[in-house]
Amino acid sequence: MSHFVRYVVAFSASILFTLPVIAQKDCSLPPSGLIPLTDFEGQSYRGFIGGLYPDGMNTPPLAHSAALQAARHRIFRRDASGTPSQNGAIVFIGVGASNPRTEFNRLMQISDTFALRNPALKLVNSCIGGQGIQKMNSPTDNYWKQAQKTLDSMGLNAKQVQVVWVETDNTQTADTLFPRAPQSLMDDFRALFTTLKDLYPNLQIIYCSARTYSGYIKLADATAGRGLLHPRDYYNGWSIKWMIER
Repeated sequence: MSHFVRYVVAFSASILFTLPVIAQKDCSLPPSGLIPLTDFEGQSYRGFIGGLYPDGMNTPPLAHSAALQAARHRIFRRDASGTPSQNGAIVFIGVGASNPRTEFNRLMQISDTFALRNPALKLVNSCIGGQGIQKMNSPTDNYWKQAQKTLDSMGLNAKQVQVVWVETDNTQTADTLFPRAPQSLMDDFRALFTTLKDLYPNLQIIYCSARTYSGYIKLADATAGRGLLHPRDYYNGWSIKWMIER
């Protein structure tokens, strides 16, 4: 990941929000039986070791944690030119579609209750409904034009963006073959991260959340992209895990 040496990709496994619904759900459907990445403890899935991080671990490697701490120390209040300034801002944006938009809005509400929150921290929800990762992987995509409008409306600048949270998938593919499907999505993530660094030159940290369970969606009634259906939700976590390992 030489292109990304100046920031860290982190894996957030905890989803503290309500289960997203992209179509009518049927709670009578049996659970998938697929083992969460956090619960493998030495087990493997189709020959691949689980855990959030390499070697079946759920805690970041020491080098990964050290890189995160180093990235944190490169985060400053910045003015519109990106220059550190006591009167500047630290911008943290959310990237994804409709479910992530709801989740990030909730994060914004919760963070407003934190007494120790840095007053320079500005949370910006740039998530747009129906926008899969395939519509975000080029700096010229309409997604980013809308994201810029959101920043403009808040009097903020792309050079002030230093932290990003991502939850997304490719909504145009119904591929469910393992490991091909998550490996292909991993390439999508790499393209997205390259785009993020191009758009936001002072970006230091990307937090990634895997998607929540979508196995209760009634396939006949599904109105969202086929790429959001089960088991691609499960493979989403594998893609993030492998992206970090790479």
